[in-house]
Amino acid sequence: MASSRGVGSTLPSASGMAVAAIRMPRSRAALDFMVRAVAPTLRDGGLLMVYGANDEGTGAATRELGELGIEARTWATGGRCRAIGGVLEASPMPIDLGDVACVAPIDLPHVGEREWLGYPGVFAAGRLDAGTRLLLRTLSAIAPGIRVLDYGAGTGIIGAVVEELGAERVTLLEPDALAAAAARRNVPDARVVEGAGWRVLGKERFDLVVANPPYHQGKAETVQPVLDFIRGAPDHLEPHGRLRFVVQRRLPVEHELSRWFERVEVVADEGPYRVWEAGPTLSGVNAD
Repeated sequence: MASSRGVGSTLPSASGMAVAAIRMPRSRAALDFMVRAVAPTLRDGGLLMVYGANDEGTGAATRELGELGIEARTWATGGRCRAIGGVLEASPMPIDLGDVACVAPIDLPHVGEREWLGYPGVFAAGRLDAGTRLLLRTLSAIAPGIRVLDYGAGTGIIGAVVEELGAERVTLLEPDALAAAAARRNVPDARVVEGAGWRVLGKERFDLVVANPPYHQGKAETVQPVLDFIRGAPDHLEPHGRLRFVVQRRLPVEHELSRWFERVEVVADEGPYRVWEAGPTLSGVNAD
């Protein structure tokens, strides 16, 4: 996975390590994958640790480590967190992404059912989340010359749909290396850019930006990533460009949208989700 410091990798490339530590991920499937991916980087007799908050389910690491023959124990506790780990007697062979890939049918608006590739821990792997589904239902035909950006593309679901609607110039921006790898397979005609945030796009601009932007920083929910997404959009939209995205309706975004765009409207409102459209940018905001 990537971080704010740059692009990540799908699998670690190190070897012969004495100690490896894994930050507890948000799902058991991701933990199982990470343990299997990291274990081969250790030398025989190396120490494999999993750490995180107690309410993140860190205790579950005992099972995954046990499947590698590790007698796991708690090495440290404090601040409602713990570190669990043990000695790996013999380093296993490295795994391949194909060993952990999940391919399942998914029903996409405007597309229909398709076989879809995902990896453990990737957002909404193997399913279409309700927010993205609502956003996709609001889309209609897109002219071939329109430059479309899917911001926070995940495995490429939005990109696949806008291609089906006629877009030929589609860019998928995704910070997670595993999700980006899946997106390349799922939407082979799209351009995939790995990285976090607008800065990785340089001075590129688009006619349409479509997104289900993240609203988590680590475990915590926060509106900040969505506000950063809105504030950065004018520098990457053509003067006539549009921004369309879905967020949970409880997130306060209207005021920030009105600071940067002439027109702001709700195009869909269903359940806990709201789809916003904004554009064009206010005079002077998007000037070179």
